[in-house]
Amino acid sequence: MEKCPACGSVTASVGSTVVGSWSLKAATTKRKVLLVTAPFSYRTGTVRVKVTSSGKPVYIDGLGIRRT
Repeated sequence: MEKCPACGSVTASVGSTVVGSWSLKAATTKRKVLLVTAPFSYRTGTVRVKVTSSGKPVYIDGLGIRRT
């Protein structure tokens, strides 16, 4: 992810459950930012990252999923 002064926001969901929501706005541009969710219970479903802002850039360069 990248954070920047003009960047927007995103949510992440598994199935119909939102597991994280982030603003990507920052005072200065920051690259290679890792965003993490709070722990949540094991579930199955489609993982979706949705842009929730309009007209603002969002830069995603990877997605990692870990099962414990």
